[in-house]
Amino acid sequence: MADLNAELKELLSRTELVVFPEDYVVVDLPVGAHPIPGEWFRPATTRFALIVQEPKSVTLVVPRRKWLRMQGMMGKYDVKGLVKIIGLNKKLPHVTTGHMCVVGTVLYDHGIRAVPTSTFKSDQIIVPKKELPRAVRVLREFLAACRKKPARATGKKAPAPAGKKTPAPAGKRTPAPAGKKAPALAGKKTLAPAGKKAPALPAAKKKG
Repeated sequence: MADLNAELKELLSRTELVVFPEDYVVVDLPVGAHPIPGEWFRPATTRFALIVQEPKSVTLVVPRRKWLRMQGMMGKYDVKGLVKIIGLNKKLPHVTTGHMCVVGTVLYDHGIRAVPTSTFKSDQIIVPKKELPRAVRVLREFLAACRKKPARATGKKAPAPAGKKTPAPAGKRTPAPAGKKAPALAGKKTLAPAGKKAPALPAAKKKG
């Protein structure tokens, strides 16, 4: 998953996908074409429509059934193909920025052609109809990953590497291996086990 800051990840975790049921068409019209029918702007019959005016052309993204009914009044046009619209049902503040760039990058990284669009109130993604199933799967997996909580540390110490001894804490003696006696410390006597006498030290020899 792309690197996200904590705030953007939390915002995307509250986003749901909504696939519009209608098929849409992308149509190029020449500048100065017939005025766009008002029917395409009625909220009761048009869930989504996109109209982009450029210096040399006009691009429409409109419901296919409406285009078939009204294409005769347009004269010259060029239909590019069928597309589907994926809406992002988000609970994000209107000032949020960067989330659509992330979504577009995720789709691009999976080889999916997509056109993200945004207004101040909503966001949509336009994808070719044949790529819709894969786009939905990729986006759902991405949003699910955003909802996962980071793993917490268990608080357990890592075992010492094989072949290496863990140093004893300062001020404590390391017990001798089984069957071996720990060497006596310099300047100190070794205490005999309970019930046994300590062996006598050899007498010092007199000089001269």
